[in-house]
Amino acid sequence: MNSSISRRLFIEGCAATLGLTLVGCSSGGSGGPLVAVAGENGSFVLSNVPEVGMNEAIPFQFSGGDADKKPGLIINSAMGLAAVNAVCTHSGCTVEWTNDVKQPLHCPCHNSNFTVGGEVISGPAKRPLPKFSVQKDGTNLVLTPA
Repeated sequence: MNSSISRRLFIEGCAATLGLTLVGCSSGGSGGPLVAVAGENGSFVLSNVPEVGMNEAIPFQFSGGDADKKPGLIINSAMGLAAVNAVCTHSGCTVEWTNDVKQPLHCPCHNSNFTVGGEVISGPAKRPLPKFSVQKDGTNLVLTPA
């Protein structure tokens, strides 16, 4: 049996582990990770969401729908609350929040950078991150594809 592993598979595994670790470290009031549950028409609902400070992001995990088990980020910026699917459109690594005004979302695998709204600032990624508008409903957030 061949026990060697490709560099790409190793990096993807590390990125997936980091993404799940970040999701697991975020608490949604119940002590567990925040989970966005699939709703109607491609929307998702996050329950018991803690306050997101200005220029901060909170990781979560999608549950159900096309984004099942993928990481996401709720972001509070000068533009208000927004959410993105945190899977880089270049090769599937997990995008990180940097809090850098010029390139707030960064993919550590190949150095793609994205705006708060998920638009590509610099590649190799060519497509934007899927973005969701965010509506508050009590302590819940409703994410709707933008």
